[in-house]
Amino acid sequence: MKKKLSIYESVQEIKHREQKELAEKLQRYGEKVDDGYEWHFEGECPIIAAYDYEDPCDVVILAVRVDKDGNFTVIGDEKNDRGNEHDINIDDIFAGQIDYIISEIG
Repeated sequence: MKKKLSIYESVQEIKHREQKELAEKLQRYGEKVDDGYEWHFEGECPIIAAYDYEDPCDVVILAVRVDKDGNFTVIGDEKNDRGNEHDINIDDIFAGQIDYIISEIG
């Protein structure tokens, strides 16, 4: 019998699956740099929902990177406060939002 997941566990499962898919897409299409792969967005950048400075907001994604250990670096800029590029914690991105990034790679 399959274990019933709580809502929190279900959300975490989705987020981890999205992160795995993002890593695979970066390894396939990203530029090889040092110990990982990265992708820089130009023109129309994906906009996702995330917690930024502990507040939910829309974030424009400028670049993503995954290293050989599966650690992510996500560079973003708050949509309504442009000009302050900084790291966005991958775990602070809302479930279902990484797909917007994945769909813009390749």
